[in-house]
Amino acid sequence: MTSAREIGGRSVTYPLPRAWAHIGRRARFGYAFCLTFACIFLVTAWVTARDHHLIVATAAVLAAMTFVLQLRTDRLRRTRQKARSPHPAGARMFRSALLLRGDDREFAADLGSAVCGMVGCGLAFYAVGTGELDLSFTEHSPKPFSPYAFVVVAALCAFEAIRLSVRRGPALTVSPRGLVVGKGGRRAEWTWDAVTTIEPRGVPVEGSRRHGAWLTIGDGDLEPQRPDPLPLDPIRLDAAWLGAPVTFWLVDFYHRHPELRHELGDGRVLGRLADGSLVEDAHRHV
Repeated sequence: MTSAREIGGRSVTYPLPRAWAHIGRRARFGYAFCLTFACIFLVTAWVTARDHHLIVATAAVLAAMTFVLQLRTDRLRRTRQKARSPHPAGARMFRSALLLRGDDREFAADLGSAVCGMVGCGLAFYAVGTGELDLSFTEHSPKPFSPYAFVVVAALCAFEAIRLSVRRGPALTVSPRGLVVGKGGRRAEWTWDAVTTIEPRGVPVEGSRRHGAWLTIGDGDLEPQRPDPLPLDPIRLDAAWLGAPVTFWLVDFYHRHPELRHELGDGRVLGRLADGSLVEDAHRHV
């Protein structure tokens, strides 16, 4: 196994594909939403703590932390979308393949957000049972609030925490054979021979609202008589800790150089990541 530390130690920058130049701007609404609710819950925590409702105050603080950690996740993702230097912990060799790791910081933030939501909702439900949290003012509203909603949200948060732990794995595996995303039953794989086109995009398909640093590839194995002879399969590159621009140029280089794909199995790819030789024409896609 080759350590990921071999990537670090040099100042190398990778061009940002023009398709990703404006991503992140549409995330402002979500950012404002999370920030607003975080502030509301922090104010609630201060008011209830002043009135000595400590369980409710703790639940409100945990609810605020849920949104604060989501802001942290959003910030990390937007940083990776335009990171032009390879993160030293983003890649390592394992079993003759290059593993592009997911961001440990984002995993910790997402897991922490789910746990905070689970515990906070559990405390809120307990506070209703003890009478510390009074929801009687909602009884005469058109849609009365049921305290069991806290139980439902807590269960959803617990499920999310389990899902994150079970599904955690490499963001992308690049080997002399091809590309692999995910693991287990959610594994998607493309052989190099099946990949006919590679293109950076801000959204995976036309009309999609999932903005981010996407890589779309044309699959040459599909039948040519289909309406779209080169359908585009999307891979989200901003999940890779290495950084989306670096990951794009890595995949693009070995797609165009089949004679050098053995480097993905013997570790020489780490040297190319460090010295920037993966970019042969800095004006392509820029």
